[in-house]
Amino acid sequence: MSTIGFEQEELDFAGPLRLAAKLTLAANNETINEPRRLYDLALAQPNVTQLWRPVKNPAAFGLQPGAKQLLWNHGNPVGRTTKARRFWHEADAEQQKRLAGLAREAALGLQAGGSFSCRAYSGLDPEFCVGLHFVGNRNYPLAALSFLLNFQALVTPAHETFYRQSEPLGCPDLLMVYDPDWRHPEYPQGLVIIDREDKTIFVLGLPYFGEIKKGFLTLIWHAAIHERVPGTELRRFLPIHGAICVINGKTVIIIALSGSGKSSLSRHAESIAHDDAFVISMVTGRVIVLEPTFFNKTDGDELGDETTERGLIFYNMGLVETGRGLDVVPGDRLVANGRVIQERPANAVDGYDKVDIVSLVMKDDTLPPISLINDPALFVAFGASLMTKRSLAESLKNLADQFKLVIEPFAQPFRAWRLNTECRMFQLFLELFQPQTVILNTGDFLGEDISLTLSRDRILPTLTGGELEFTPWRIVPGRMVSLPRKGSFGGGYDRRFVPKISDPAYVARFVSRMQSRIDFLTATREQQGIHADFVDPLLRVRIALDEFLQRDPIAGDFSWTDADLARLHEHRTNRA
Repeated sequence: MSTIGFEQEELDFAGPLRLAAKLTLAANNETINEPRRLYDLALAQPNVTQLWRPVKNPAAFGLQPGAKQLLWNHGNPVGRTTKARRFWHEADAEQQKRLAGLAREAALGLQAGGSFSCRAYSGLDPEFCVGLHFVGNRNYPLAALSFLLNFQALVTPAHETFYRQSEPLGCPDLLMVYDPDWRHPEYPQGLVIIDREDKTIFVLGLPYFGEIKKGFLTLIWHAAIHERVPGTELRRFLPIHGAICVINGKTVIIIALSGSGKSSLSRHAESIAHDDAFVISMVTGRVIVLEPTFFNKTDGDELGDETTERGLIFYNMGLVETGRGLDVVPGDRLVANGRVIQERPANAVDGYDKVDIVSLVMKDDTLPPISLINDPALFVAFGASLMTKRSLAESLKNLADQFKLVIEPFAQPFRAWRLNTECRMFQLFLELFQPQTVILNTGDFLGEDISLTLSRDRILPTLTGGELEFTPWRIVPGRMVSLPRKGSFGGGYDRRFVPKISDPAYVARFVSRMQSRIDFLTATREQQGIHADFVDPLLRVRIALDEFLQRDPIAGDFSWTDADLARLHEHRTNRA
């Protein structure tokens, strides 16, 4: 079997969080691994509504024939609450003592009130497959059902056989305790306690299903990046928070923060493996999907869309009475983060054997819509200092936070490992498989909106079709960065999106953004979180920018390089 099961793990060495979590199984707990039983129980849960539309493929998910889509509207928060997270390995002894006591009390509370438990696994490839255990408050059967639908439930004997025969991993089954009814005056926003070593997590006072999904993914990704290639210290799997799909026959990774366009950019792909989470094997090069379904925002959907047709469970959406019965109102009209667990589309696959292009999605308004990064070290540095904006997938303090530019390395807010480890893995991945590397800016360029139509329907098809020619960007040294040749997307693109290096205000703004990246990585380095190898490429760019400005005080209105002079001499010779 993949991970070490409950029966085999050595509890003598277990930490207090895992021991506390196992208390929930000792009394007043019912194991239900059958989705159809949890479905029937969910129909009686308050604030759960059965819709008119039947699930497309109920048997594939262990549901009864004729099962219909469900909607769960719950109280706040309706997005992930980052501030509620506490990592066990980051807490000092006194804090750990406090967190252990809270976990124990929460577990005893579930013993008294009753709980459901169920099993699933993550990883649709025998090379990486992780066992998951969920224990949840008995009053929320829909949460347990959501867990079984988002990850791979043991629906048939074939699923059990697949899991048992997958390659062994050196960590225990992942274990989560979930109680939305938990309350504590010191934690009004709820509490999430994560023990990455013992693979245990408590989600307390937070009903939102995204906390369950991303909580498990935090531990799944940690298990992946800490699995070694046998006989070496090399990490075997690279975790990715992004989408992966095929466009024009090219396999493309789209790394982006939740709600930043991963699903939208991949919507017209020829095939898609996943739009949120996967790992890449350094041994086989294979892309391994972690979940058999999608958990998507519904802000871009319309009533009756194909994406709505594939829905299993909807969350926090309005209701409308149609001629057939109750249906959801998509478009984030009720709250700012309507969600759905949905079947993957008909063109979905379980993985790919290669990667051709890796893209970092940013919202830095000094970057044009697409930049080709020719230097692998610089690409890793850009990934480690990825600039973006928060989305309403998170529970934000106020709306203004949505528009603030932030740095989120590799668009991975669920990191439970050192950033340097991830940088080294990306470095190894790029060296082994040599994909093309680009940055996509999907926000705006100096106030000019970069539309989804431009990014998805023009840039990505032209790039993957091999029709896009690049020329070196003069203000970055050593041909480290290239931009599309003028005319590639027409004069309108050139007027709006070609950086004007003769504009001192633009160059100063670009320099400021580069310095922000350098400051972030330097601070991380001072905390021993990242090696200088991943800061130096940005420093080289910054030094070149300074030299560029010094060559010409008005920011490149008329400057030249040795290559420019060589071309000039060539023209002079030809004219003579």
